[in-house]
Amino acid sequence: MMDYYIEEHGQGEPLLLLHGFTGSTASWSELVSPLAQHFRVILVDLPGHGRTATPPTVERGRMPAVAADLCDILASRGASPAHVLGYSMGGRLALYFVEEWERLPLWASQRQLPNATRQRLCAQRLRNRPQGLAASLRGMGTGVQPSLWEELPQLALPTLLITGALDAKFTQIARAMGERCPACRISTIANAGHTPHLEQPEAFLDQVYTFLTKR
Repeated sequence: MMDYYIEEHGQGEPLLLLHGFTGSTASWSELVSPLAQHFRVILVDLPGHGRTATPPTVERGRMPAVAADLCDILASRGASPAHVLGYSMGGRLALYFVEEWERLPLWASQRQLPNATRQRLCAQRLRNRPQGLAASLRGMGTGVQPSLWEELPQLALPTLLITGALDAKFTQIARAMGERCPACRISTIANAGHTPHLEQPEAFLDQVYTFLTKR
């Protein structure tokens, strides 16, 4: 297995947090403390991000290989089974188990964030290694991921799909997923775009707590 950077906080049922592309464990910094009051929070820098090594080959960085690594990590720590909370690329990964980029319409709602939050987010993204991010795109980018649409009706694990109401594309995708997946629940958070955990953290945490503790 590759050398992964891993953090743990709190006690209780295991909760694995998976960041998105250009993210790291630092992406969850403002949510770790409240989550750790209820769960044993496990954070991982995905391959090519943060302090985790760059995959030695493209195949080693693809979704199935990384998902298998995460299963091994959880098992080795006595944390299996675990709840999984993934954002964007991390959310897609969970189904198996910088300036120009930030100007895309996908991130338009992030302009509403406080300057300090935006600067911290940008600095965190820039701490990633270019070669690591390139390897991540080759292995787990949307252009190389196999389609899972036909597998959704067989998904039996309770699954919550959270999107921001201002993220029209992925809100529509979540609704389409919900029509195919009886185990899926859908939550749309008002006044948030593609990063609801940053733009509306209280509403995001409320949905996560409700799903994990009352389902």
